[in-house]
Amino acid sequence: MSLFRVGLLLFFVSFLASSCQVLFPNYLLREDKKYSYTELVDTSANAQTLMPGDVITFQLGTRDGYGFVDVLEQVGVSGNANQNQGGNNRISYPVRPDGIADFPLIGELNVLGMTRIELQDLLEEKYSVIYKDPFIVLTVTNRRAFVFIGRGNAQVINLPTENTTLIEVIALAGGLTNDSKAHKVRVIRGDYNNPMIKRIDLSTISGLKDAGMIIQPYDLVVVQPTTQIAPELLRQVTPVLSLVTTLITVIILVRR
Repeated sequence: MSLFRVGLLLFFVSFLASSCQVLFPNYLLREDKKYSYTELVDTSANAQTLMPGDVITFQLGTRDGYGFVDVLEQVGVSGNANQNQGGNNRISYPVRPDGIADFPLIGELNVLGMTRIELQDLLEEKYSVIYKDPFIVLTVTNRRAFVFIGRGNAQVINLPTENTTLIEVIALAGGLTNDSKAHKVRVIRGDYNNPMIKRIDLSTISGLKDAGMIIQPYDLVVVQPTTQIAPELLRQVTPVLSLVTTLITVIILVRR
């Protein structure tokens, strides 16, 4: 086999390798033209519902003009209480896998699928049986999103508020890198068996209309990496080329 044919064969093999995703086996969540996508419709922060693994933190107060009343300490509740600067206990309880959270004095409640506001109203109703005109300040912590930017850059980002936007999440992850495509950003939400996906272009000013979308817990934010074929192809082909060159040299020496 002539050197020309060997070179042609190597070029053909390399071309097939790049088209068959052999050159970039570490790329996650590629675009799949055969997949039937369900387009994501952006929803408000108030629509976020409680899920297993969420941690509910609340304070119990009254509306009698005295501010927060440390009623939980008075009845001997110590639980997972964190002391704040005002001297009031901020009690934290996790949502179990079955959607149940166990609250002091009122016991277990199924909170799965409820919004923060709905749970806040329910707790005020439950505690009104025990305390006159109570009110609740409730937050949900431990909410996070998963961000994949470019190549080899994946982070779990804790969402600081319910109104955390896409551009904030990207900033918290350190921003885009030289090997990420700003015009190919995807937000993946919902059941992984049938996810909803929103495609976003942040490469131009017109993309700002989507930069403010609210990121919900457990969303996947994927910024597609660039495909630097030339250096990767050289890295993949170099060992093969060395082997072929060695074989040709040996064949030439033997024929002499």
